[in-house]
Amino acid sequence: EAASELEEFQAVTKQLVAWLAGEEQERLRRAFAVWLSRRLRHRLPEANIPETEDLAEVHGMFPDNIIATAEKRGEARGEAAALARLLTHRFGELAPDIQARIEAAELTEIIAWFERALDASDLEAVFRAD
Repeated sequence: EAASELEEFQAVTKQLVAWLAGEEQERLRRAFAVWLSRRLRHRLPEANIPETEDLAEVHGMFPDNIIATAEKRGEARGEAAALARLLTHRFGELAPDIQARIEAAELTEIIAWFERALDASDLEAVFRAD
């Protein structure tokens, strides 16, 4: 619950898998798996994390699904921040609806806007093609 980074979360699930390996721990493994998968779905809704009762499956999702989604989200946030700085520099303070639109956009859309922003004559031209 207190893990601030996904890598910490991954390390804890690895420890739980090892700690709860015995047959007598099946109910506890299942409870942790359900709880952890719900926490992860809440934290990363775009990762499409399935509901599962298998703790090893939850741990196995990290490299392929969870961490990759978090990295992609981080990259999009960085690009969104760069776009907002560029637009503010070129066109002045951004309206809250424009800022929200940038923050909600997918990475490919942000990159396209950034490229248009380099030569756009006004703020509307950046978003006009969409």
